[in-house]
Amino acid sequence: MTKPLFSKSTRKYIRFQKAHIRREFSDTKKQRELIRELIEKFTVKPKKKEEKQKEKKEETPKKVITKKKVVTAAKKK
Repeated sequence: MTKPLFSKSTRKYIRFQKAHIRREFSDTKKQRELIRELIEKFTVKPKKKEEKQKEKKEETPKKVITKKKVVTAAKKK
């Protein structure tokens, strides 16, 4: 069995919103446009490699050098 694109609650929400759009607008072109926009809100489009590389460069934080205390164990006699 294949994995569904959306979770059960998301599918239910989309189904109710589509019904609402169909009740409110009689123009089929307007209905299709609004339904397409609704589904686009939930779909994630894969990013291009170039965009990913730019984001990685921007997101890399600068390294901060901090002093660490070195704790030595007491010598046993």
